[in-house]
Amino acid sequence: MSKFHVKTYFFSFLLFLNFGYGFGQANDATLDGAVSRYNQGDYFGALYEYERAMQIDSSNLELLFGYGKTLLAINSPKEASVYLKKARALDERRSIENLGYLLAESYRLAGDYRNAKKFYNYALAPYRKDRKGYMYKRVNISKKANVWAIKQKEGNSIVNSLGDRINSAFTEFGAQMYDGKIYFSSLVADSMGPGNVIFDNHFFSKIYFKSLDNLDKKQALQFTNKDAELFKNKHISNPSFIEHTLFFTACDTNFSCEIYRGKIKGNKIIQVKKLNKNINNTISNNTQPHAVVEQTDTFLYFVSDRDQGFGGLDIWKAKKEGFGFGQPVNLGNTVNSLDNEITPYFDVKSHHLYFSSNWHIGFGGYDIFKSEKEGIHFKTPENLGNAINSSYHDYYFFPYKDMAILSSNRPEGNVDNKPSCCNDLYELKYERDLMEEVDKIEKLNLAEVKVNEEVLNKFLPLSLYFHNDSPKANSSDTSTNSNFIDLANDYIGLQYEYEKKYINTLSENVLIKEKSSLNRFFEDQVTFGLEQLEEITPLLLKELEKDNEIELAVRGYTSSLATSEYNFKLASRRIQSLINYLNTAENGSIKQYLNSGKLLIKKLPLGDYAVSKVQEEDDRLAAIYSADAALERKIEIIALKSSSNSQLNKTEQPKLEIPKDKFLAIYKKGSTVKRGFILNNTGNDTLKIYQIITDKQIVQTNSVKYINKNSSEIIEIEIFTGDIEGTKTIELILITNDPNNNMRKIEIELRPTN
Repeated sequence: MSKFHVKTYFFSFLLFLNFGYGFGQANDATLDGAVSRYNQGDYFGALYEYERAMQIDSSNLELLFGYGKTLLAINSPKEASVYLKKARALDERRSIENLGYLLAESYRLAGDYRNAKKFYNYALAPYRKDRKGYMYKRVNISKKANVWAIKQKEGNSIVNSLGDRINSAFTEFGAQMYDGKIYFSSLVADSMGPGNVIFDNHFFSKIYFKSLDNLDKKQALQFTNKDAELFKNKHISNPSFIEHTLFFTACDTNFSCEIYRGKIKGNKIIQVKKLNKNINNTISNNTQPHAVVEQTDTFLYFVSDRDQGFGGLDIWKAKKEGFGFGQPVNLGNTVNSLDNEITPYFDVKSHHLYFSSNWHIGFGGYDIFKSEKEGIHFKTPENLGNAINSSYHDYYFFPYKDMAILSSNRPEGNVDNKPSCCNDLYELKYERDLMEEVDKIEKLNLAEVKVNEEVLNKFLPLSLYFHNDSPKANSSDTSTNSNFIDLANDYIGLQYEYEKKYINTLSENVLIKEKSSLNRFFEDQVTFGLEQLEEITPLLLKELEKDNEIELAVRGYTSSLATSEYNFKLASRRIQSLINYLNTAENGSIKQYLNSGKLLIKKLPLGDYAVSKVQEEDDRLAAIYSADAALERKIEIIALKSSSNSQLNKTEQPKLEIPKDKFLAIYKKGSTVKRGFILNNTGNDTLKIYQIITDKQIVQTNSVKYINKNSSEIIEIEIFTGDIEGTKTIELILITNDPNNNMRKIEIELRPTN
């Protein structure tokens, strides 16, 4: 086994970004070897070779430049400036384009703003011919930041290290308080000798927890046996809590990152589930989750380098729906920039988003900013100032009570006290501007918000679930007197019966997985659907009271245990139970609108828009009580159209036209099929796309919310064929504000290769 000393180790401040730092040992003291290692991201291996080469010839321009930029890469800016300045003196022909920029940056990142100022004009010179290019903008924003930093006064905040009770000679980052404990990420070797000598360089970050009020040792969270193998040799980090759910990041050894959720039980992470493909798509890295409840909706803020962003890493936001999280929305170019925005934390008590950026005007590396949310938009970010920020990297800002915790690799107070190592956790007094009574918002206060068709469609698609053959088992009727609310509450009470009758018949390995799936089903699907229905109902009434006509489109699903004719009648009864609920809801206030036709329920039981996803079941118990079967027994409100006489008489209206809505795709089992669809708005008003409802195999890879009048957009999708057998037709349903046809369908027939 190789030996190396922890004091020379610089772990990247976050998993994914700059995760290529390594620990190579040079065989030959050659400049080519150093350059090769640097280009591979093995900065310490490159440093080792550069230092050997420097002993032979310390006056070589290329060598001095390479050594200086390597020192900068390992976060030794002060030392880097010495060698970069020597290189600049030798570079009479200015043959190294980015030498000036790196020299200026080395001074700025060391907090030597006066010396940095001398070199930014020199740094800009090579890029003046391309003023729209990234490098000109990058150097120019650094120059402005340097001027700004010179003018800043010393801050009043006192930032203190959490000390060696939390921090180690390695790296700690991403802390949050939960249930009286601090949870944080740490990269600590499992096998060490005297003097912190590491005997194995293949070690991984973990999530630790500790009480701040006593002397107990910090403990690492562990996975249950069934999940331990899944997360073996993965970096686990970035804890975020909402109620009793933990969100976290898992990155493999190639530093491809995905976001998961689970529950905490003692020192175990249980009921682990990877977030759906809207979050974890296959073509981007996704990390640093922060889950939060805003009023009654759950949102996930996270960091990704996916397409349609503004720079490298952007902050995105997705709303939790019945099926998981919906399509993420980029926070826009007020927050996001041409470079990286990371470590988001939205504080509902102050309506401020805290995040870090290496582009917005700051003191050096990554600075912490806050941006106030106003409506659905965020205001211009504000730097938290000196001394919360330093010329080093500062991130993972977490306010709680009258305190805040942050992560930083600043040398002051650092347990290791070396400039090239490491992130530690710090705390400070921090007073927030709290919004009045933000914690007292009740669900029914949603009725006070502005209501329109677009707001109501944000609740959709809304899935409502039923017990097997409910209501009116074994009936040939298409109607029922049952009220959906009563059926749903009874269904929730059957969870124990599901476990007793089905789970206890399974083998131990399958039992654990199925019990977890059923728990998630009753919590995330049945209960959530019931809550969403109760939240949208008063808003629906408010829209009806404006004398608008509303059409709700509802489709049905059933399981595979009966004939098509029986399933049609069963789905009709289930839709009728929803109508029965609406007749009694809001003290009967909605009934008059159903009777007058102002509220129309457009029934689609197993019709044009219904897709049968349930296959033949050999096991009758599984067909009734398994989570997979239960997911298919539902009705789904998929679209809402609201119209008034004034709207119908408007001369300015959107009109969606789809040149081609049926496609054939040939697939190979396990492959990913990519397709794009053209949408034309031939109307004279903006077309709004409220929802794009898809089969579970489909992931939309770009976000299209609006199409300007007389314009076109392309929806891009990926179809995962791993679960598809034979020929199958799958579909997308577009829900829009086209007053004449608010639901449009696109079909893709998948045929396997011969």
